[in-house]
Order: sequence, then C-alpha cells, then structure tokens
Amino acid sequence: MSAVYVSNADGVALSVLTLDAATGALAPLQTVEGLGMVMPLALHPNARVIYAGRRSEPMAVLAFARGADDRLSPLGEAPLPASMAHVAVDGSGRWLLAASY
Repeated sequence: MSAVYVSNADGVALSVLTLDAATGALAPLQTVEGLGMVMPLALHPNARVIYAGRRSEPMAVLAFARGADDRLSPLGEAPLPASMAHVAVDGSGRWLLAASY
C-alpha cells in the first residue's frame, strides 16, 4: 500500500489515506486534527518528513515525521511572517522555501 496525504483547510486537519495501487481505492488511516488552516504541503527528499504551511494564526510551518506505517507524528513548528500559499524543500533537504502573494 501507498499513502496519500491531504490537507483539509476547512476541516483544520491533515488526512492520511491508504492507496491500493491495484484498484485505486482509498481508505482512511489517520486524521491529525486541531492544526488550524493547513494547506500547502511539501515532502522532504528523504520522504520521511512532511511540511505543512498553517495559513491561520499563529502562522507557521509544521513538520511531521512519516512512520513506517505512513502515520504522521508532530516534530515541531517554526513561525512564518505571513500566510504562505506554497512551501517546497530543495533537493538537498537543507532549505525550506515558503512563498506568499
């Protein structure tokens, strides 16, 4: 199985779904609630960390570890100066870029 990560801005949560590659079926695995309005997501090049931009107060980038079972565990957060519409990680994994417009 593979995992699909979905930001639910109105639901103030991140959903983790399992994907059956043979059938395309999705099934709920985990919901991480109470995050605020999270929308842009970025995957670290090592695929073990997912970053989410929180676009509601307090604005921040949130980091989550991906477990062997594809579930998310919070790692931490860092403040952002504004609501970011896009987040990305450079190929080395050292730098996180956040952009607003």
